[in-house]
Amino acid sequence: QAEYERQVASLRAAAASGDSDFAVSQAELSSRQAMLENASDIKLEKFSISAHGKELYVNADLYIVAGRRYGLVGPNG
Repeated sequence: QAEYERQVASLRAAAASGDSDFAVSQAELSSRQAMLENASDIKLEKFSISAHGKELYVNADLYIVAGRRYGLVGPNG
């Protein structure tokens, strides 16, 4: 948890200083969400990602369910 928080702080600092073309942010966890931290599914709510000044996702939700298969395709195919 501490490593994750350190990485997020580093990304936010880089985005604020203009040193990076990539930024990520997420709303803080509610107490109910914090209780579910040990669940095997992944649930990201209200996150935003931008790259090279272009907003890719704004206040998006992502649900990854354990046992299902997912793929990620980038610009290089």
